[in-house]
Amino acid sequence: MYFSVTLQRERKIQKERLAEEFTAALNVFQATQRIAAQKEKEQMQRVRANSGLGLGDPFGGLLNIKRQITVNKMFCRMFVARIQKAWSLVY
Repeated sequence: MYFSVTLQRERKIQKERLAEEFTAALNVFQATQRIAAQKEKEQMQRVRANSGLGLGDPFGGLLNIKRQITVNKMFCRMFVARIQKAWSLVY
């Protein structure tokens, strides 16, 4: 009986910790997405402002945005894999 109560308590603590880690990682990811969206918006404003003026490459910043999106996708995959592994240990 004692073992099952202790095990239940440990699982509850582990679930809470995983939920907190998930929330923290999700907040970081969402913040990164907001920053990328803001950069994209700013780049589009620059493109509109420079269109027709022949001043440099108006699409130069889009490569950086694509890189950021790729990094975000990799972060998501790693994060999901970590959560799945952690949950498999709990259950």
